[in-house]
Amino acid sequence: MACNRCMSTVFKEKIGRCQQCMMINLLLLIVLSSIYLLANVKQWLAVQQVAFLMFLLLTALLMGLHLIAWCYYRLTEK
Repeated sequence: MACNRCMSTVFKEKIGRCQQCMMINLLLLIVLSSIYLLANVKQWLAVQQVAFLMFLLLTALLMGLHLIAWCYYRLTEK
């Protein structure tokens, strides 16, 4: 079941506020990191390596944005 923030199309409203989006992103980051650590990425084609690493990097950046925004909202609440 989606919350009101998830139903919104405004990206800025979701960052750091929607717990469901944050958990999905965290799960995706954990799965990608475990694939990176357990699979032999060096045997993949160069295009596959670059695509996978870019996806992993962007997922990590999105999780970082979520954490920074979440901390900001928690500290500024009264």
